[in-house]
Amino acid sequence: MTNYTASSPVKTACGRTALAARIVDKYFSTDRDDRFRQVLQDFIDDMSVAVASQHPEGRMLALVGGSGAGKTLTMEKAIKHVNGLDDSNFLRLTTPSPCTLKQLGRVVLERLGYPLQRELADHRIWEMIRYHLKEHGVRFIWLDEAHHILGRGSNSELTKLRDVLKSTMQQREWAVSLILSGLPVLSAFISGDRQVERRSQTFRFQPLAFPDDVDLVREIAYEIVANHAGMAIHDEIGTDEFIHRLIVASEWGLGSAITLVRRAVLFAHSQAGADAVVGVEHFAEIYAEERDCSADSNIFFAADWQEIVPSNSRLDAALPARPKRKRGKTA
Repeated sequence: MTNYTASSPVKTACGRTALAARIVDKYFSTDRDDRFRQVLQDFIDDMSVAVASQHPEGRMLALVGGSGAGKTLTMEKAIKHVNGLDDSNFLRLTTPSPCTLKQLGRVVLERLGYPLQRELADHRIWEMIRYHLKEHGVRFIWLDEAHHILGRGSNSELTKLRDVLKSTMQQREWAVSLILSGLPVLSAFISGDRQVERRSQTFRFQPLAFPDDVDLVREIAYEIVANHAGMAIHDEIGTDEFIHRLIVASEWGLGSAITLVRRAVLFAHSQAGADAVVGVEHFAEIYAEERDCSADSNIFFAADWQEIVPSNSRLDAALPARPKRKRGKTA
């Protein structure tokens, strides 16, 4: 068996908990980060120009991509490296689910430091929001998980939400720009109103592709195992076929692929400590735990793995449960 080891791996005698802390606290910057950072900077700069003009109005920037694509983390990293965005003018919140006009208003007010003490009509809530946004100098609002807007609400509720957000951007006395991040269905919210669409731009997080992203994913896998964890990696992990399986198992999400590699590393460490050689079996075990699937439905083991749809790979409840494996000692 041939193993891959980095030229200068970080070999430290540590337990699993310390290893987890070390490998999770790392960020992989790609060309996508550079492109998004520039888009965000331009968005902020355009807002500065708009509010100084005779016809001030906000705009909308949508970050759309599949689950596990890395939207939230990319945004979190970008806001630290752009000019014109800070705690004095920027508000971040997670879109509630279900997302009604009232529920979203409650979250915004609470984030502004004014939680509702009694029931108010929707229009009064949003009057308060616009007043406090101006009082606090907030020019940008980031709604993460914004696809919750298109939850189980009625079409009329969706229209009201869209109209209120549009009005918030259009307020001449204090225009606010919106950043929405969420699943691709978020595009339906933007396209549902021409005035919203006209004020919007979209940055799409493309899914991983084979063979285009093989080198990127392989480099990340090696970096996590050899350099971040200081552990050996089996040759089979470097093959194009394995990387393809990893991409499919991650449902083509870069963030999900990174998470899966990290979990495989931690499982290998649980089994054999720092001297473990991270191989396909570790990925297969982690995938089986996540998906509760049989070997025939395990992308890392199955011969016909390209026919497997990860979201459909869970065992039928009537099938016998797979035996629990014994874990090694953890620190």
